[in-house]
Amino acid sequence: MNKKKILLTLTIIFISANLRGPLTMVGPLIPSMKESFTSGNSIFGILTSIPLFVFGLISIIAPKLDNKFGKRITITTSLILLLIGLIIRSLGSVSNLFIGSILVALGIGISNVLLPSVIVEGAPQKDVGRLTGTFTTTMGLFGSIASGLSIFLASIVGWQFALEFFVITVIIALALWLTYSKTVEEIEKEEQLEPEIKLSYLLKSKLVSAIALFMGLQSWIAYALFAWVPSILIDRGMSSNFSALALMIIQLCSMPTMYIIPIIAGKKKTQSMFVAVTTIISFIGCLSLFATNPIILTLGLVLIGIGQGASLSFSYLFFTVRTNSAKETSSLSGLSQTIGYFIASTGPILFGYIHDITNFWSSSLIFMLFIHVILLFAGILSGRNKKI
Repeated sequence: MNKKKILLTLTIIFISANLRGPLTMVGPLIPSMKESFTSGNSIFGILTSIPLFVFGLISIIAPKLDNKFGKRITITTSLILLLIGLIIRSLGSVSNLFIGSILVALGIGISNVLLPSVIVEGAPQKDVGRLTGTFTTTMGLFGSIASGLSIFLASIVGWQFALEFFVITVIIALALWLTYSKTVEEIEKEEQLEPEIKLSYLLKSKLVSAIALFMGLQSWIAYALFAWVPSILIDRGMSSNFSALALMIIQLCSMPTMYIIPIIAGKKKTQSMFVAVTTIISFIGCLSLFATNPIILTLGLVLIGIGQGASLSFSYLFFTVRTNSAKETSSLSGLSQTIGYFIASTGPILFGYIHDITNFWSSSLIFMLFIHVILLFAGILSGRNKKI
């Protein structure tokens, strides 16, 4: 592996390390934050919802920033926003928490949209799958580490300093990006001369619609599961300790498919069969949540992790294999993530609402299985050997 490939890989790793962790740290630290403030639960509920809405708004703008200023300036700015946001949200007031969280979400949202196009622009076709797998796996891994470490760190240094944990990784990512982006300035200049991909053109494409729907529905399922799986398991008679471990089981089991799927499927012209198999695996995993047997429930959590890890990787892989240029990739990524995050934001709310009006988790799960069926068809259409 030559120096440029190594530098690109390290850059992808350290940028993607910051795309989930700074968000997953917040939830476990909310009880500690409540002790510092007099604010009610609704304030902290809004705090955890902010990123999804910011992602939805900024995702459609990020490609336009890329077109106007180029990736070097745009991603550098996003990492600086992320760094400033991490510092501000730890300063110890509710207003700083909100301002910092918005800046963190802006920084993450921009990088999240543009990173797939960095991969397309900087890597040969044979390495796109590997780097996409590296991107999604690192994002998931650091998200898991952050949620697990947050309370431990807070017990040692307090929640304010715990929230600054990712300052170091952002600084490293910024240094690597500034170094790597110097090597692609000429490519950037050529890319900026290409005509802008119009939103109206993308919206007319059935393939784009399928990819955006797939992105949104897999996120809907993931956010709904992460919000309500512990409550479902407790309702099934499981202990609170087991319910707390459930999300860790899902996340750990998602890691292998996050990495392997893009490498294997990325080499094929069509990914429809792979999507079908992994979506069915997730479907079967969700079926197990109707059971009360601990063994069946545990096996189901494993299958959910495998299926959800694959679905996340496919979402980002489609951005790279269904496009012809880095500019197309960033445009497709931006539109799909905008639609995706707005769809995803309804997941926890709608899943919980169905339970409230029926008083049965089974009703919510039946609706989730229906979402899987739509996801299956969207994935099959997205996986066909076509370009936007």
